[in-house]
Amino acid sequence: MELYVGDSVSIILAVVGILSIIISLIISDRSLKKADDLNDKILKQTEENLLTQLQYADSKKALFTLHKVLKESKTYADLKVNFSNFLNSLDGQFTPIETKRGIYEKFNAMDEYINKNDPAKQAEEEYFTHMEEHHEAEYGEYLRLRDEERSRWSQVEHFEYDFSEKMDSLRADIDKEIKKHLSKPTKRN
Repeated sequence: MELYVGDSVSIILAVVGILSIIISLIISDRSLKKADDLNDKILKQTEENLLTQLQYADSKKALFTLHKVLKESKTYADLKVNFSNFLNSLDGQFTPIETKRGIYEKFNAMDEYINKNDPAKQAEEEYFTHMEEHHEAEYGEYLRLRDEERSRWSQVEHFEYDFSEKMDSLRADIDKEIKKHLSKPTKRN
């Protein structure tokens, strides 16, 4: 078999053509990967921007609702209850944290002022202090009589009583634990 120069050139041109096709496929594959990466980055940024816009809109709506509650509440007690109810609601979770913190600080300052300066509150506090002292005296007498009665109990009666007290305490502790987790708000912002 003789190869002619024309055949050699044809074979070389075919090989060069095949190599150029392979190189162009590799280059185009890399370009597609870069384009996909760029598209993924753009998509992520778009999602973040949309979430930011939605959170801003929800926060703005929550602030408008707070303003409405402020204008509609006539008494301090109503204002405090209405604010607390809204801030603990689902829509209230979109209220900016700094705003919530500021509102609660204002209410705490007002409560402190009321407790220090309201004569009715002071008279009420004196009454409760007097009642507490009276109840402590009665309770002390009750404890003395109870201890006197318990001193006559058998060991089994002591155990049954203590066991009943511990069961009540256990139930109360479990109830508090359940309520603590049920009342935790979902964290937002």
